[in-house]
Amino acid sequence: GATTRNDNSPLPPQITSIQGDMAYQGLNIQYHPKLAAAKNVSGTGTYDGVNLILNVNESVIGDMTTKDAVLEFKNLIPKGSGLASLVFPINASAQAVFDYISVDPINAFKNTAFKPKNTTGNVTATVTMNFPIMDDMPIDKLDLTVDGKLNNAEIDNVIGTLGVTGGPYEIIATMKDIKISGDGNIAGQPI
Repeated sequence: GATTRNDNSPLPPQITSIQGDMAYQGLNIQYHPKLAAAKNVSGTGTYDGVNLILNVNESVIGDMTTKDAVLEFKNLIPKGSGLASLVFPINASAQAVFDYISVDPINAFKNTAFKPKNTTGNVTATVTMNFPIMDDMPIDKLDLTVDGKLNNAEIDNVIGTLGVTGGPYEIIATMKDIKISGDGNIAGQPI
């Protein structure tokens, strides 16, 4: 093809592909207006022209910390065909986790009588989210799983007015239900 214009001046370069590696630190990311922003994000990333992979060394989301998270955005081009897979190991208080998953758009407790308030305990978990990359994604397209442990728990009104204490508890939560198993007490009685 032509490399010059009619006046013999050079044509601007045409970009046919982009790829590269990056490092970042101190980023603040507001990925949804109702959810807590990821703050002080640091890590590395790779873009291969179609896929973006971010390896997050550390970040704070609300009152939760995450280290060694992996965010994969596959098939970004063409628009509307991309898929995201986000894996966040977290350490947080039980209340911080409950607060995060109770607001829109997640609304984990919207259809339950359980409304966690003033809970105590420590959570170590892996949060996994898979979803299509699209404008105004409906929440039913989000595949969310929290798989972890809860220790030193004090959670009121888990079963009616009965509270749960102790632990460790294994927790598996999805957009449809929450399963808790382990050693502890309900209303002061061993499980």
